[in-house]
Amino acid sequence: PISVTMDLGQSVMFNSNVSGGTPPYSYKWYLNDTAVSGANASTWTFTPNSTGFYTVYLNVTDSLNVKAKSNTASVTVNPALSVSISPTSVTIDLGQSKTFNSTVSGGTPPYRYQWYSNNTAFPGANASTWTFIPASAGFYTVYLNVTDNINATAKSNIANVTVNPTLSVSISPTSVTIDLGQSVTFQSTVANGTSPYF
Repeated sequence: PISVTMDLGQSVMFNSNVSGGTPPYSYKWYLNDTAVSGANASTWTFTPNSTGFYTVYLNVTDSLNVKAKSNTASVTVNPALSVSISPTSVTIDLGQSKTFNSTVSGGTPPYRYQWYSNNTAFPGANASTWTFIPASAGFYTVYLNVTDNINATAKSNIANVTVNPTLSVSISPTSVTIDLGQSVTFQSTVANGTSPYF
């Protein structure tokens, strides 16, 4: 290609088309005006080791030592895509919800989002934030996959979610008749939820 935008960690293959001259041809690829060691074929795969802007071109020499220089291709290398989510550990009761937020860096915007619960993509959860509303008590894992504009993907850290059964409370006795001057003690029974209680 003549113009490439990529993320660090990706690679791109450059192809050449040679016409005229007297074959066979010899090839030498150049990166930022410096000959690339070992890049002596009609194609070359560029795997950058740092971000930045690069230029690429090819010199071809035919069997009569006639030389030709190709057009110059430009390469923009963005930082590698990464994503994290917060919070990383949550305890809630059934009936409650929790909103997860994401922080995306690097890559090539715009980004596409897909949230996962227990390793299953959650339908419609395609924004940078997601409100998790569990349908039942139990233990859940949550993470986010992000894809950037050039199809690089990154997976976030995993958040752990503990969902306890719905809090309930009862008191006894449930019906009392006393005379003025007497007293009665009420007892409570609390079940489920997330202790301590107050």
